[in-house]
Amino acid sequence: MEEKQKLPTDRSFPMYVLLDIITMHIYQAFMLSKMSKEINIVAQDGKKTFNYIYLWLMLIGAGVLFALGFWVKSMILSKIAVVLVFALTIFLFIWLFGISDRIGKELKRREVNYKFGASTFVTYFVVPLVAVYSIIIILQFCGVENNMASISGGLPAILTYIYFNKLIEAMNRLNKAYNETI
Repeated sequence: MEEKQKLPTDRSFPMYVLLDIITMHIYQAFMLSKMSKEINIVAQDGKKTFNYIYLWLMLIGAGVLFALGFWVKSMILSKIAVVLVFALTIFLFIWLFGISDRIGKELKRREVNYKFGASTFVTYFVVPLVAVYSIIIILQFCGVENNMASISGGLPAILTYIYFNKLIEAMNRLNKAYNETI
């Protein structure tokens, strides 16, 4: 019989933030890739979560295609890249919703006392992003343009860290519950 390996239970949110900033989100991709593998090990629902690293690589590829289109002054390449980035961003939201839902259901199935799920993703990721970008669009429509670039880049990123804090805690608890059964 194959020996099951213990999964990590000591991911640290402050360390995640530090590494995420230093590596310009490369660490985030690494961590989400690991989590997608872990939920496939832990969950007993017969489903399989797509490994995040492939989605991340597709997003990087679309970004490179956009840069190439800009560099060679090709509107066609740029437009294709914009459509790809938009479609992959929608897929990213669907992926995060799905993994959050799956983690939440597994926490409940294993009777782990921690509230997390798809509603956590919507509440702490989607709603803040939509709210911030809506305010920015309204302010621009009204002619207020002061520091829009810094607000549109920084604030939504900070708000999404609340979700990632909850995600890390949920996976630590879920992995601990799993480790206790092997």
